[in-house]
Amino acid sequence: MSPPAKRDLTRTDDGTSAVHRYAEGTGLSGAGRVVGPGGPFSPVSREATNDIAYSSPQIVSAAGQARAVAQSRAFRLGVLPLALALSIGMFIRLSFILGAGFPLNDGGMFYAMAQDVQRAHYLLPAYTSYNQENIPFAYPPLGFYLAALADDLTPFDMLQVFRFLPFALNVATIGAVFLLARAMLGPGRAAGIAAVAYAVVPRSFTWLIVGGGVTRSLGFLLAVIATYGMYRYLARGGRRLLALGTVAGGLSMLSHPDVGVLTAVTFLLLFLCWGRSRRGVVGLAAASAGIGLIVAPWLLTVLARHGWDPLQSAMGTGEHETVGSVLRRLVLFQFTEERYGPLIGFLGMFGVFVAVARGLLFLPAWLLVMFLVVPRSAASYAAVPMALLIGLLFAHALLPGISRAFVLAVQPSNHLQPPPGRITRLWSRLSMRTWAPRAAAALLVAYTLVFGAMNGLHANEHVLTAVAPADRDTMRWIDENMPEGTTWAVVSYAPWAIDRAGEWFPVIARRESVATVQGTEWLGAEHFHQMVINHDYLAACAAHDLGCVDGWKAYTGAQFDYLYLTSGCCSPQLVESLMRSPDYVMVRMVNGASIWRAGASARSGLPN
Repeated sequence: MSPPAKRDLTRTDDGTSAVHRYAEGTGLSGAGRVVGPGGPFSPVSREATNDIAYSSPQIVSAAGQARAVAQSRAFRLGVLPLALALSIGMFIRLSFILGAGFPLNDGGMFYAMAQDVQRAHYLLPAYTSYNQENIPFAYPPLGFYLAALADDLTPFDMLQVFRFLPFALNVATIGAVFLLARAMLGPGRAAGIAAVAYAVVPRSFTWLIVGGGVTRSLGFLLAVIATYGMYRYLARGGRRLLALGTVAGGLSMLSHPDVGVLTAVTFLLLFLCWGRSRRGVVGLAAASAGIGLIVAPWLLTVLARHGWDPLQSAMGTGEHETVGSVLRRLVLFQFTEERYGPLIGFLGMFGVFVAVARGLLFLPAWLLVMFLVVPRSAASYAAVPMALLIGLLFAHALLPGISRAFVLAVQPSNHLQPPPGRITRLWSRLSMRTWAPRAAAALLVAYTLVFGAMNGLHANEHVLTAVAPADRDTMRWIDENMPEGTTWAVVSYAPWAIDRAGEWFPVIARRESVATVQGTEWLGAEHFHQMVINHDYLAACAAHDLGCVDGWKAYTGAQFDYLYLTSGCCSPQLVESLMRSPDYVMVRMVNGASIWRAGASARSGLPN
């Protein structure tokens, strides 16, 4: 008898390569795929791989090659896109921060609260010293403690902390978005594209790298981490993931009021999508209890000192939107703040259709809920689901569509024959090249990246601007030369939310500003809304003469010792009318910033 034929152990019964089957099992043979709450297809078990490897020396080499391919692809689909997103994100954000020399836009009240924490030796203060208004220290305090520790334990002073800490937290959020996208969308191209999309869209950083981002960026970073941990737990289980979601969720509520509300609603939405099981119910209950324990020491302290009034007041000052107005903002892309066109918003909306088609309803629902629950901050937070939707769109619609288009280009329909000609023949030869669809896909990605980066580099300049150097110098001069205990009316053309000079004046000049709005949200919703009206009335006077200021004074009943006109804000008519008025005396005018003593009887005692 002839010996039995040798069996090729590198082939399976259906003739396919074992290495090929291994690559398919690990998801390495194509782009990542969404296959339900569990993520991508599970890889071949390590035990099965070892059984094959020990069967033949040839398989040992094949398995090694498969592992090398897996490592190379994991690097290209993981580390490289993340590194690109981080690099682009840092470059765009630093282009605003490095040129300012001071914390961008707001953060003056938070700066004072961080110093209050230091003066209280890290005990929770009862009131903040900001603007001498006896404002309850009821704001979630984690960001202030972090800033105070950074000031005490690092070479950076407090101003540098408020300048760079929000930036660092926002860049870290890019990495957190990548992890969340990788968990929800699979380990393919989608996660990298989502991270890059988040890095370039302006609303991902506009209000998060400014001085006030000490609380906003910290809270949102923790909210994304909490979402990642809770999703992974509900999809796959694991106590560590539940603990991660619980701790990060609790700390997010200790960082920012809106983010705390968003975290709670996100957990509920995750539960409705993936947690309708015994494990989900137990996990949500455990997370709720854990978050309650984390938040309780701060919350009970605030309630014991001030009751519910400050918290109710702050919640009552938020904005509210109807479903119709939310849908209008989404459909018209009025939230991405892209200067050269809402490309990211447009792609994100198309990503909604892909998500619905693939059964991933969480992302569209999450996007909609943000605008309904926290409309004031929703545009910033919505950058995350938008980025994931864009990753989904590219990985599962646009890029595969380009490949199919090239296949169809060399297989024309009988009913639609291309006309003869040199260009047609050239296109046919080009379409047959294996690199052609990859080049077209790379061109599409590059165009989107460049267009998005241009929008990011020209983000909202009204927000991403610091207090002018002339105003900073004038405020320091006031601190050093003007009488203590005086009250000031600061005139700036800007609305209260971006009135940088008005917010930082009580911190740098260390004098009371009678028109500053920040902090009054904790003193009653009615008082807050009246202060907004008062501030904007005074800001409008920058374009008129002194009669407007006198009308504002009569309307508000405000009493002030000095009038401060910020640099570059005011019309010549206002300055000329002040010079002619017997009720005001100019104390100082440097680089467009001027100080005026109110009251003719105060001509004596002016500083030299």
